[in-house]
Amino acid sequence: MKKTLIRLAHLLPMFCFVLSAAGCNAVMPDRFIDDDPEEEFGDNDYMEWSRETLAAINRDLRIEGTDSYYENQNRNQVSFIWGNIFLLYTYAEGAGLRADEWEGELSRCFLNLENHWSPDYRGIGGYCTAPLSSGAPDRYYDENGWMAIGLARAYELTGREAYLAKAREALGFTLSGEDDVLGGGIYFQETFTQYEPQKNTICSAVAILASMQLYELTGEESWLEHARRIEKWTSENLLDAADNLLWDAKMVDDGEVNTRKWSYNAGFMVRGWLRLYKATGEERYLTQARNTLAAAEKQWYNSLNGALNDPGYFAFALVDAWFDLYDMNRDKATLMKALRAIEFIHESLKDANGRYPEYWSEPLSEPVAEYDLRMESCVAYLYMRAAGYFEQQ
Repeated sequence: MKKTLIRLAHLLPMFCFVLSAAGCNAVMPDRFIDDDPEEEFGDNDYMEWSRETLAAINRDLRIEGTDSYYENQNRNQVSFIWGNIFLLYTYAEGAGLRADEWEGELSRCFLNLENHWSPDYRGIGGYCTAPLSSGAPDRYYDENGWMAIGLARAYELTGREAYLAKAREALGFTLSGEDDVLGGGIYFQETFTQYEPQKNTICSAVAILASMQLYELTGEESWLEHARRIEKWTSENLLDAADNLLWDAKMVDDGEVNTRKWSYNAGFMVRGWLRLYKATGEERYLTQARNTLAAAEKQWYNSLNGALNDPGYFAFALVDAWFDLYDMNRDKATLMKALRAIEFIHESLKDANGRYPEYWSEPLSEPVAEYDLRMESCVAYLYMRAAGYFEQQ
């Protein structure tokens, strides 16, 4: 792989010293980069990186004789749905690139996720956070939205109707979590056995994105209407106008706002705004997408080395947002940010066993001792998505 960025990163401090010594006050760019992502990153084999990560996951966490996984290195509990969702995303992207290699994996992943499906609990079907065999269904509205996003993408890339049908059902469950309390918004959990009742940005964000995917795939106006309604409530209630980032939630009992900010709230909302702009042509959506993405970069992205200062299973959403913006504007600088972040993950975070840490903020200094399926599978997904920008060239 090319090491242009590393070489130039070493030269940059020397160049800055020369300018300083000469009394020059010029503002320097974050780093020097080539104009062409193919020149910088084109000989990175992203699909092979994804294969290697998936092989490590299977070695460490696969339950022998099944398509299921343990949740973490302790190997004493079957995995929750979140890590499996990243596998769904990974295999969907792979199937769109090399169907002969990845479509079978996608199908097996889909069937394994059926173990989480509760068909009629409380009168509506939905995915549970743990396999149904674990006990009474525990269902989250955001996780069903995450599922709908992956299933819609799987349908888009394979044309298999079963994925579209299940995407409709999963998103239907997410939308069933919306009511007029607080004027709108979607609850986080169905039963609130673990959390105080709240309506979260991530629930809105995944519902908006999944609704827009289904609108694009089916042309059914109801999906666009859902997205516009939920976006309006979220922007009015959970968007911090001071910095264009998203607060995490609004509490139902007293209307207080949980002001914690996570990168995935920004990333998913940006992706939804971009699709709303594409569908409606309304500039406010594009403006907000750009403003929030710029604010997220300032908050979480280290432009000098590509690090992202958040857990990977949150930060991946910013990389997805860069990819989506690039798909729209074809601005190579946007793509470079995504690829630089992925380069940092591979070069600075992978240990000798092919494992990755929870946080993507600092180069790895010791082997990863504690890990779970989410932490590893979100990496496999980003590698596979990046592959799409080079496999088709």
